[in-house]
Amino acid sequence: MTDHSAEAILRLVWWEAPLLLAFVFLVWIERGWARRRLRHPIELFSVWVHEMAHGLAAILLGGSFTRMEVLRDTSGRAWTRRPAGRMNQVFVVSAGYLGTAMVASALIGIRHVVPFHETVLQVLGISILVSVVLFMRNGYGAAMLSLIGGSLIAVGLFAPSFLAKTIYFVLALGTAARTIRGLNHIANIRVRTVSPTLTQGTDAHTVARVLGGTPRIWAALWLGMAWAMILVGIGVGSLPALAALSP
Repeated sequence: MTDHSAEAILRLVWWEAPLLLAFVFLVWIERGWARRRLRHPIELFSVWVHEMAHGLAAILLGGSFTRMEVLRDTSGRAWTRRPAGRMNQVFVVSAGYLGTAMVASALIGIRHVVPFHETVLQVLGISILVSVVLFMRNGYGAAMLSLIGGSLIAVGLFAPSFLAKTIYFVLALGTAARTIRGLNHIANIRVRTVSPTLTQGTDAHTVARVLGGTPRIWAALWLGMAWAMILVGIGVGSLPALAALSP
């Protein structure tokens, strides 16, 4: 190995160090009760993205987004009004998982394009706080999302750059992982518990009732689309890092 090659590899490792650290952290918190508690705010952020995607899809169709809830068990619900029609309903329902995958892909894809990850964290934090005021209608969701939003703003303003980048990647990879895990889970169950006293069909069940087919088919379709978007994000985001290997 030449000196130039060794230097290029070290440059690449340093370039991707926050991403690698975020990945290690996410793997570490998958095991053990105390560590899983650290995963909770990441999952709540993913739920927020999911429910906002439903709401924004309805608004995009000319409808409205009236309220949402994010619950302690990391489930959520969005109330929307949309123009009549089966395809409009399918568009809004499908936007939950696919919109979350799109956001994860975008965050991963621009990880080296955006020079200031701190700015992205601040924008996310402000967006969360605004959505809490406009749409959140349960106490737990309002309290936790306000805490998460405020924390992201604080990190963006005051944290060292390396820490801000690592937290940015934790959110990006954590959102991607929850999307994939959620769709895998949907493909193997009939209903999910939303609260101790309420169960409802999944988004895939709703689309199956509207268009036909089975929930597993729709979940598998969304899963394939989610993987495709996330892999595109990984590939696009890796281009600047790979360029670091060039002389």
